Amino acid sequence: NTDARTVVLIANATHEVISALGSNPEGTPKQQILAALKFKSNLTDGNYKWKVGTNPTPIPMYGEAAVNGVKGGMSLSNINLTRMVARIDVENKVDASTFKLQEIYVVNYNIRGYIAPAWNTTNGEILKPTDSDYPYLTNKNPVLPSDASKQPATKDGSMLYPYTQVTGTGPLLEGEIYTYEALKATGDESNDKNNAVCLVVKGTFDGAEYYYRIDFTKKDENASPGEVQYMPLYRNNKYIVSITEAEGIGYSTFDEALAANTVL
Repeated sequence: NTDARTVVLIANATHEVISALGSNPEGTPKQQILAALKFKSNLTDGNYKWKVGTNPTPIPMYGEAAVNGVKGGMSLSNINLTRMVARIDVENKVDASTFKLQEIYVVNYNIRGYIAPAWNTTNGEILKPTDSDYPYLTNKNPVLPSDASKQPATKDGSMLYPYTQVTGTGPLLEGEIYTYEALKATGDESNDKNNAVCLVVKGTFDGAEYYYRIDFTKKDENASPGEVQYMPLYRNNKYIVSITEAEGIGYSTFDEALAANTVL
């Protein structure tokens, strides 16, 4: 098509692309195609954890290239592909004699997301950092499909990741936890306790096992003392959760920790 000005490239989502194109004939507006391009995790071994290690689930990626028409034999180069999921790494820097981390639960996570990053719903153009509604540098919420299928805020409904710490400080658990974009908490305590994506960690403190809730928050030098600035989870970003101090007991049960205030 000599009139084409954009080529879209999608990796690791063949089935989803075929499905979207099959239900949207040639001539369908780009924004409608993008809305149909969704990826969903399947329930495997009783959970929705992203498969890593042996036979991993490849991460769907999206990119675009500007062209001056599509011609036979042309080539494309220097194209950036954006991963559609976020990664969470966890490390306990506290000595095991004080606090030994045992388990990490990812709570209130989604199991479906758009393959493409946020776009202009009028013309289908992928949003740029200069656009007023660009979310990824402004702490605004990402765009989620209405069927993101947030999982229940229960211990059984959470993704569990064991953490091995014997003596000394713990290792960095990296490249294990992947999850879809998620909305940030609003600060509405009556609503966010069981709705905002968060971590609940279990560990041994002073000889007893306790649970602690950790929300995704950001530093804001202009915030009032004790004020929490929440963060959403963005695609193609890595969140490193470092436990640097353990100063007191947590909660005896998962549900009590989930209903508690975040760790500041």
